Amino acid sequence: MCARYFINIDIETIKEIFDAIEKRYPGIVMSRGEVYPTDTVPILTKDGPAPSIWGFKGPGAGIRVINARSETAQEKRMFRDAFRYGRCVVPTNGFYEWTKTRQKIKYLFEMPDEQLLYLAGLYEEVGNETCMVVLTRAANESVSDVHDRMPVILTGDQLTLWLNETDQAREIIEMAAPRLVRRDVDATARELRAKEAAQISFDFGNGER
Repeated sequence: MCARYFINIDIETIKEIFDAIEKRYPGIVMSRGEVYPTDTVPILTKDGPAPSIWGFKGPGAGIRVINARSETAQEKRMFRDAFRYGRCVVPTNGFYEWTKTRQKIKYLFEMPDEQLLYLAGLYEEVGNETCMVVLTRAANESVSDVHDRMPVILTGDQLTLWLNETDQAREIIEMAAPRLVRRDVDATARELRAKEAAQISFDFGNGER
């Protein structure tokens, strides 16, 4: 699953994508930093960068579907046309997942030694609204101890093939996922809270108020 990801506007490639969309769509406001479902975000299509809402409209009022399983997207009615005609690339700097332990740890997963992480997506236009979903797959060993699903990640020449070649797109979703690295994004805050708690305990132990 992918329910949060990160966009760093200070990265030059990301900034160029934002600039291109803002020039083409004056007044558009897109999310940056930690991105949430239903946010307006940049995507890359075969026609160029464009803004999109994260989430296809679901079967009920107010429901958004944010992920599509790569194993079944080509057959499901909600996604099959988008897989053939509306594949897109979602530019990010990494995606977030949380452990399922009692004390949840929030990790940011990134490509090793690279600033960008490109996700495979699908988009559709409904009325005057463009919406996208992120494709997911079974997690590899670099993610599976945190979550059993991960986004489909595109690297190198796969970006162009994903956008333009349906047969190659089918092959891409069958390929092994690249190894990722993770960062505990809340580690510093937890350490600070632990130090503060230890200091409070010490102060009370010495009769201080």
